[in-house]
Amino acid sequence: DMKMDIMEICGEVISEYALCDSCLGRQFASLDRTFGNKEKGRALKMMLHMQAQMRASTKRKDAFRSLKALAESGYEPCLTTLRKMRRKLDIITRPCYICSGFMDRLEEFSLKAINSLGDMECSTIMIGCKMPLQVEEREDELKARYKLRHGENIRYEVTREIGKRIQALADKRMDKLRPDITLIVRLPEGDVEVNINPVFFKGRYRKLVGGIAQTK
Repeated sequence: DMKMDIMEICGEVISEYALCDSCLGRQFASLDRTFGNKEKGRALKMMLHMQAQMRASTKRKDAFRSLKALAESGYEPCLTTLRKMRRKLDIITRPCYICSGFMDRLEEFSLKAINSLGDMECSTIMIGCKMPLQVEEREDELKARYKLRHGENIRYEVTREIGKRIQALADKRMDKLRPDITLIVRLPEGDVEVNINPVFFKGRYRKLVGGIAQTK
């Protein structure tokens, strides 16, 4: 069981690592399936922002550190709050520690995948992805350090989200067992590899008259 509540964990994580909304929300994927990981991550950052604002009057330095970490992780509303607290401020948004920013480009990758189909006819597809080993290693390290047990693997989120977009935009059905075409998205660039699965035809004929070859 978690010794700290979710907001305490999120506060500690963000203070150490810059995480995009998706990579933060994914650490708590199984706790609420109503929202996507990106929405969850954004909501958690909003709560951290509100908590920091409440502490600002009594624990100004502590609140400032929290707001600065949130701003560096890409949560823009913190910039407005920070400007009110200090006149001179230089905040540089850091790339996400886990994905380095490719989780914010899934819409772009989905369009690339659709375009890769070209004029090929298919009704079912499967989405796969290839990513550098370091991406999953960084996520595993974070999960182990903070004992996060409610997350999901980044590959699941990538393939699910790209699949959902392709279903909606290209009217293709997902089939993990026998798809017509498998699309492999290479991360972080988003290049797409197209694998067309073979179709086999089987037939029989009856030899009713002479002169028909026996060749298979």
